[in-house]
Amino acid sequence: MYTLFAPAPPLRPYIDLYWRIFTQDPAAALRERIIVDGQADILFNLGAPYHRFDPTDPTRDALLTVSNLDAQRRYPILIAQSGAMHLLGVRFRPGGLSAFIRIPLHKLTDLAIDAGDIFGAALRELDSRLFDAAPDATAQIALLDAFFARHLHALPASSTSAYALAACIEQACGQVSIRALSHDLGYSIRTLDRRFTAAFGYSPKFYARIIRFRTVTAHLSAHPYTPLIDLALAHGFTDQAHFTHEFSALAGQSPAAFRAMLSP
Repeated sequence: MYTLFAPAPPLRPYIDLYWRIFTQDPAAALRERIIVDGQADILFNLGAPYHRFDPTDPTRDALLTVSNLDAQRRYPILIAQSGAMHLLGVRFRPGGLSAFIRIPLHKLTDLAIDAGDIFGAALRELDSRLFDAAPDATAQIALLDAFFARHLHALPASSTSAYALAACIEQACGQVSIRALSHDLGYSIRTLDRRFTAAFGYSPKFYARIIRFRTVTAHLSAHPYTPLIDLALAHGFTDQAHFTHEFSALAGQSPAAFRAMLSP
């Protein structure tokens, strides 16, 4: 159902991909679990309204009818939509949204808000032009590239250390001491934590959790029959109970349920 598109080369350090769902079938239905991945999205909703909700917290149930910024989250969600769908998504790399807005990302964490409140009238004009360009996906992607190229700005010098820390966390697959890394990079842990949280929207310790989780899910996807206890110990969890608790918090389901979903 999804069609994926690469952004223009100058945008690729900050935007992971664009995605598109387009169907005029009134009987179409979408229901998808979205895990925690540390990435923000802008969703241009040009079709039927959709529900975004946290199955563990009914106060986070929202019916979204306008294009919105779905910022980096610390909890999994479910998306449900039915009817004629016309969605365009901009998926930012972790911390990538910082290259387009001046707001520290920790002020947006866990929020889903009208994207026009962040980008102003230019975003609302883009929304209208994307609607007019349908169903021409090529024209829509060109509009997205042009918009984000205009809004791209240099990152503050203070964020350099945050991105260096993120690279170290990724290289270690999340199994690393943030205190030791801060010492290696020549900063106090408090300074790095503040800079990282402003650039990414969450603490470096939480990013390490995300990276370890992503490493585990990639392994499960490639090797679904690996015993869960072996997987837990190989990725630094103290035991299977610890592994199951951590996995469920970020995926919204147990590792066993996730693995069953992968089975043919």
